[in-house]
Amino acid sequence: MDTTTTKTNALMTTINQWEDKTKLKFRPQKSFYKDLGITRIRFWQIAKGEKGLSVDEARNLSSYFQISISIFF
Repeated sequence: MDTTTTKTNALMTTINQWEDKTKLKFRPQKSFYKDLGITRIRFWQIAKGEKGLSVDEARNLSSYFQISISIFF
């Protein structure tokens, strides 16, 4: 029996809500990472819950997704 667990955090929840709202798969381009000031690897480490989110990163993400920064804290 497969006992795989899914780890959900605020960023992954935000991505899922964005996908539901837009009916598009979230596939960020290089410009997305550049605008956020974050690397692709770090972004997905945060999304998977492996790393913590800095205040600047939270601010940039909340601006991009047009949500309150308090969601991330």
